[in-house]
Amino acid sequence: MKYSLVYLASVSLLFHQVITFQIKLFNNYNLLKNFHLSSTKSKNDDFDAIIADNADEGDASYLFVSDVAKFGINTALAEEHVAMGNYARAEELALKARQIAKHTGEENNIYAAYAEGIQADALYKIGYYKEAADHYSHALKIYERHSRSSHGPEAVELVGATQLVAWSLLAQKNYKEAVGACSAALVMTETLLGPYAPDVAASLVNLATAYTHTGSIGNEVESLYQRALNIYESALTKPLDKKVKEEYENSLWAIDSAMGNLYYLRGDDEHAERCYWKVVNAFLADKYTTSDAAAPLKNLGLLLWKKGDRANAELMFSRAVYTYQKSSDYKKDKNYSKLVELLDKLRTGESVSSIVLKRNIGY
Repeated sequence: MKYSLVYLASVSLLFHQVITFQIKLFNNYNLLKNFHLSSTKSKNDDFDAIIADNADEGDASYLFVSDVAKFGINTALAEEHVAMGNYARAEELALKARQIAKHTGEENNIYAAYAEGIQADALYKIGYYKEAADHYSHALKIYERHSRSSHGPEAVELVGATQLVAWSLLAQKNYKEAVGACSAALVMTETLLGPYAPDVAASLVNLATAYTHTGSIGNEVESLYQRALNIYESALTKPLDKKVKEEYENSLWAIDSAMGNLYYLRGDDEHAERCYWKVVNAFLADKYTTSDAAAPLKNLGLLLWKKGDRANAELMFSRAVYTYQKSSDYKKDKNYSKLVELLDKLRTGESVSSIVLKRNIGY
């Protein structure tokens, strides 16, 4: 009997999450529990070796055999490898799943699109942003064709794919196109998830970021950030899983940093300093541990130096240097070199007037 990937959806393929979103639909182990698992532990994840092409369905020594099983296993493993940071292996497995879908003539099925989304996610993590964007866009077109309602996994996947196209364009620094993609993602996310969903806040931040990088620093951009802040603040008043709570708190501080950059670009040092202090205080309390804290630390240092507070300016620069040094390849980052230069000039007694205060985003 020939089983289609639609059959897989009905019996085994339950979604784990929307690629990089925290919208958890089902647990990934359900993908495998409807199959007869091998009684012998495999020493690797090459499941072709433990799927018998002519296995007896009653033989518990093998996984139940079909292209559907192979597709499902490769897709599940690809997703788990992304979660573990094994992006090259994840890309390979997701591609294998898509090849199986193509072999069965179902490459335009939403589950094939899901596998392509995982492949794109892996490519994105490796740094192949253009290739990732191409795959995200292709998966998005498939989701759009299959999305017939504002509910269910197809709708959620549609939101995820739309967001990921926007993120890829931002990562490529293709900000003009990103504005359109981020706008579309915002509309789609609001329509399917409602105006107060945390994923809407992420869409608002992406759109504001794209606008800022194209030179728009007016009140309309500030209002996007403010609305995102309100959504996260509201979400944090509700009972949340510890990990989700930390994620939302980090998102709040990231928005404060972005708003600080916005005010900094406008030359509004007073409001910029206020925003940067929020981020820095969280960083100093070991709450905001991301390397993204280096930029607000450095910018706050410049503002303090400008005010004549050299001691705190040095503290900010030193903390920013420390933040960079947590990364194994920090010496290759040109922003790290610029930061060390600034710190040296401050320590040798140079005045801030000798420093060109470039009003740009982050650095």
